[in-house]
Amino acid sequence: MTDIIFIAVLAAAAVIGILTGLIKGYLKTSFWGATVLLGVLFGKLIGGMMGKSSAAYPYVTLGVSLAALILFSLLFQLARKFINMKITARRTLSEYQNRDKLDENDSYILDAVDRKDKKAYKKYRKARKKIKTKSGAWGVVNRVIGPVFGALNWFVAAFMCLSFVALFADLSQISAFADVFKGLLESEMWVNMFSAIAIDVMVMSVISFALRAGYKGGLSSVLSTLIILGLIVAFGYASYGLAVSPSMSGMIDALESNLPNLPGLGHTLAVIVATAIFFLLSLVVIIIVAIFLPRFINKFKENSVFSVCDGVLGALVFTVFIVALMLVFGGVAASLSELPVMEKLNHYMEISALSDCFYACNPLADAFASLPLMDLFKAKN
Repeated sequence: MTDIIFIAVLAAAAVIGILTGLIKGYLKTSFWGATVLLGVLFGKLIGGMMGKSSAAYPYVTLGVSLAALILFSLLFQLARKFINMKITARRTLSEYQNRDKLDENDSYILDAVDRKDKKAYKKYRKARKKIKTKSGAWGVVNRVIGPVFGALNWFVAAFMCLSFVALFADLSQISAFADVFKGLLESEMWVNMFSAIAIDVMVMSVISFALRAGYKGGLSSVLSTLIILGLIVAFGYASYGLAVSPSMSGMIDALESNLPNLPGLGHTLAVIVATAIFFLLSLVVIIIVAIFLPRFINKFKENSVFSVCDGVLGALVFTVFIVALMLVFGGVAASLSELPVMEKLNHYMEISALSDCFYACNPLADAFASLPLMDLFKAKN
């Protein structure tokens, strides 16, 4: 039964996406779903051709998937700009072609206003709305392509959510939960098709988000955030250092005498309170920096060349950071792959092309294998 519900939800999501894309058109519809699927597809094709036994497998598979994601994002963005240019040109031509009709209708509206003839005013206002600028053939293209990308966006989003729940049910080994999804997990549709791309789609979506967020925020925004976080850490450490310094011993003693009498904790609590006081005073500087630094950076972003370069560098840095983070988490998980609880995850990773680059085929696998994590679990058992 759950397999039928799975397909029904995906179909419903696709229909919603089609309607949304039809209303918004390609110009206002995101194409992240298409780029995610294409990235997964190219990664799976190249990975299947190479085989996981190759030492270059993780580098080539991940590299091709990223290249496909970036390349198709650029192509779809260029196509959007081209279609927008064509529609704008056609609408401008249509406005000029209707100029005489619009001017004549406007004169009737003004005449009705002068005569305070509400009936005539409403009549000609209604007539003016019927004189519409046309987008031509490119407007049709916009409305035709929009539903395709809208359907893919909603399909991928629904697929990720449903797959996450199904994977959790299978990996958690909670019998009551797993029984609910037994029909889906044992269906040929899941076993032969969806299970092999479920985690890959999630991984590629995270990378896609990193690219988009990094480009929109820009490197300058990332650095601005890091500077503010650095100030918070620095002032916090400096506040603690000042609180425990000998020059503040009198203040600490005074605080300790006025705080609740807690045996063994009075001095520590006084230091914490003093640190908090000093840190709150330093917040003035942090707030000033947090307010004016982004505004200062935005002044540079008004330059189009700086804005593009800043976006590209931001996308590169943030994506590298996210990929590195996934390699670390995947490497830690792979070092525990021999645990019985990891058996089903090992299976899913084995049939996945892209996700296994962060797991068994992780370039950092040897470094994490040397960690004594397995020994800790064996000791507990």
